Amino acid sequence: MLAMHAISEPRCNSADEAIEASTSVDALPSFDPIAFASLQGVARPYRSTSSTNASDDTRWRQLCRAVLVFLLILAGVLLVSIGLLLTWGRHPERIVQPFKQRWMRLLCKVMNVRITQHGEPAAGPILVVANHVSWLDIPVLSAQVPMSFVAKQDVLHWPVVGMLAKCAGTLFIGRGRSANRQNVSAVNEEMSERLDNGRRMVIFPEGTTTDGRQVQRFHPRLFNVACANHYPVQPVAIRYRGIAADAAPFIGEDEFLPHLWQLLKHPVLEVEVCWLPAVPAGEEPEPLAELTQRKILDSIHGC
Repeated sequence: MLAMHAISEPRCNSADEAIEASTSVDALPSFDPIAFASLQGVARPYRSTSSTNASDDTRWRQLCRAVLVFLLILAGVLLVSIGLLLTWGRHPERIVQPFKQRWMRLLCKVMNVRITQHGEPAAGPILVVANHVSWLDIPVLSAQVPMSFVAKQDVLHWPVVGMLAKCAGTLFIGRGRSANRQNVSAVNEEMSERLDNGRRMVIFPEGTTTDGRQVQRFHPRLFNVACANHYPVQPVAIRYRGIAADAAPFIGEDEFLPHLWQLLKHPVLEVEVCWLPAVPAGEEPEPLAELTQRKILDSIHGC
């Protein structure tokens, strides 16, 4: 059984990671808008029934957290703008990267996402493969260790979020018919370059999100980078607990802003992240995709 512990400072495997881990927000308490309002003597509407009071508390929590998330997004836009100016719009991620992990940790604090980590992230360069449940998977993983992501092309068109993701170094790939060979080839080439520079790359090889209780077939095409260059692959299992098991999945016709608004109402969102032992890449992507999918599925059902 892997040792279980609360999320803590990651071990730094490079100078870049040391910069990102130098300032931690883990020591900050989780934000409770209701308790904060009581301490500050802020009046909230009084109702006689407990159910109405609970509803008021939920709306108050949503509003307070929404304001903080908005301020975080503004800070991200400001940082990205500085990065664009300093790099003449070419490589803003060089400015943004050292602050990305802290930003993600703050977002998890504001939303009161409680992360329980099993195992340890392997030292880079390494290809990380994970099951995909929600957009929240990205802040959860990023809060633990520095990494870059490959995301679906649709995210690029999300208001503000798409721009922030792109400037933070996210690569975008088409899904289904939009995944032309040129796009896939360009993404693989960029992934290879980043891995050569000692960085971690994260892919969600299901190509979609699920309810978290299953793991769909892994598409092997993005494993080509690991096989061609013999990079190890680390499977990661993400499992949401309690209320989050039903609230966190981003599936079907869900839209980002309404989904975020619903998540903000919950007092706490619990998630387990199981970092499984890395496996060698091998020669062919198909067996590697099947192996990592099976390991993640077994972990979700067993850990």
